Amino acid sequence: MSNFTDVVAFHKKFEVPVPAELTLMDEKTFSFRSKFLYEELEEFESAYANNDLILAIDSLLDLVYVACGSLNFLGVHEFEETTQPLQNVTGIPTLLRGVEHQALYLKMKDTIDEFVRQHDAGNLTLAIKALRSVIQVTKECAAQMTMTQQVW
Repeated sequence: MSNFTDVVAFHKKFEVPVPAELTLMDEKTFSFRSKFLYEELEEFESAYANNDLILAIDSLLDLVYVACGSLNFLGVHEFEETTQPLQNVTGIPTLLRGVEHQALYLKMKDTIDEFVRQHDAGNLTLAIKALRSVIQVTKECAAQMTMTQQVW
């Protein structure tokens, strides 16, 4: 199963109402989901500040799950999620330092910012594309931290 199918199954199990068709989120849902994404990104940053590898990994997983859930709240019911960034990685996960970490943080923040901009602009197609980028960039970050698919 992919992260996306796990989230969709969770929503079904707990009868979380999601739209049957593609649509923008209502303001309350959008506000909650976008704040949730930023909260997980800040948790990632806090983990780095505290040298906490486990919390950093947890926050990356949470970012992907929140992005997947947000896709589902936009009415996306199928999403082919790639594991490509994590498949060819070997080694023990580690925190990156300095410029490498900052670049990844900014890249993840930029993708979340893009989702917010596109949703605010009413552009559903580009909002979906931006959430897909959040997932991809987050997994790229995990790969650069030498996180394998098995660890993920």
